Amino acid sequence: MTVEERDDNIRVAAISPGTTDTPLLDSRRPPNITDEQWAAGKAQYGADNVDALRRMARPEEIAAAALAVASPEMSFVTGTSVVVDGGMLAGL
Repeated sequence: MTVEERDDNIRVAAISPGTTDTPLLDSRRPPNITDEQWAAGKAQYGADNVDALRRMARPEEIAAAALAVASPEMSFVTGTSVVVDGGMLAGL
């Protein structure tokens, strides 16, 4: 796609996020879990599964990566995926 769109000056990049603490994740919370238990469980999941940063991403961190890639300062970035996973893949 990057090559196909080059004549129209369109850059193509994908953002590949890791586990992110979003309202969708919170919608899966079991009804019998307290706020404190849920927060502790999410923190433990991040610590256990995100090898480098040991926490889940915040939505604004994923958004910041997308804005950075789309910015004029990164105008030579195309045809790639930007992994925003806090080092999750580094531990595999």
